[in-house]
Formats: sequence, C-alpha cells, structure tokens
Amino acid sequence: MSSQNENYRRKLEISTKLLKMGEALIKEGKERRDASILQSGSLIQYIGGIMVVEEDILGLGDLCSMYSAKKILDGIDRDNNIKQHGEFQTDDYIANINRMMNDIDSEEDDDIEDDEDDEN
Repeated sequence: MSSQNENYRRKLEISTKLLKMGEALIKEGKERRDASILQSGSLIQYIGGIMVVEEDILGLGDLCSMYSAKKILDGIDRDNNIKQHGEFQTDDYIANINRMMNDIDSEEDDDIEDDEDDEN
C-alpha cells in the first residue's frame, strides 16, 4: 500500500472514531441535559466528518487559531499585561483539570459530612 493510501486509510479510521466519540457525547449531553457536553460531541462529529478533506480541516484550524488569538487578546488589560498565562502545555492543562476535579470531590465530601452532622 502506498504512503498516500496509508495516510488516507488512517484518516478514515480516525474519522470513524471521532464520529463515534461525538455520538456518545451527544447522547450523554442529552441524558444529562448538559449543553456543553452535547455541543462538544457535535464539534467532534464535525471534525470527524471533515478531516479527510485537507482544505476543510486546515480551514477549521485557521478559525480555531483566530478564536484562540481573540481569547488571548481578551485576556490582555489596558496596560498590555496578560491577565492569565497564555501558553499552556498539555500536562499543565491536564494538571489544572485534575485539580478542579479534586476540588469538586472535596466539596462533595464536605457536603456529605454536613448532611451527617445535620442528622445527628
């Protein structure tokens, strides 16, 4: 199989996985009545649907870059100081997400303890 055919086949495989992942998130979003999860699923399905057309996926990449640039500009105050750290490494981002999940778990544990105290 030629390299070009291998790449195209791989894109089709990834496309299928993204479409299935998006479908699962859409279903979960509907069940939980969570618009963010539902919309994330729709976006993932969209990416899965266009990724085999190079100009479409590159165009989407350009749009996402423009959106990211706007978010960075929105984070700059009048004195040109960046309000938030603009560059995140994936590991840093995941560490922040894990910290937020731990905070949620701690809040839930506190709520359970409060409920137990109320019962006594």
